[in-house]
Amino acid sequence: MKSTKKVLIISDNVRFTEELKQLLNKLDIPVVMEANSDKKALGMFFTLNPTFTFLDLNSETIRTESLAKVIQDSEATKLSLLCKKNHKLEWLLGESEKVCFIKTPITITKLNDVVNPHLSFANLLDEASSLLRRETKEQEFS
Repeated sequence: MKSTKKVLIISDNVRFTEELKQLLNKLDIPVVMEANSDKKALGMFFTLNPTFTFLDLNSETIRTESLAKVIQDSEATKLSLLCKKNHKLEWLLGESEKVCFIKTPITITKLNDVVNPHLSFANLLDEASSLLRRETKEQEFS
């Protein structure tokens, strides 16, 4: 049985949150919750235990740096940090299997790469390229 994907969006920007929720809805994510403050975000994070957490680094009222550290340390979710340009957290946290940075504007393709990595367009291209290289090598020696 496939487990249900759950998402937590942490942002104080209502419009941004609604746009992100619409994109996630198009990707058939059944559970999308939102938090607009540090306290609410931590409570929901530990209650919901989301598969994916999207943290808006451009939030004006949320202490994103400390929140990102707590979420990253829990290792219970894939943390996506959303920002307009390079952000100092990129050097503090770094990209890993559990943390990624997504530059805004957010597109459905970028979100799909996070929530459905096995269906990622970039991954499919890499896989096709690998198959072509393998077939070419096999034909060279025939």
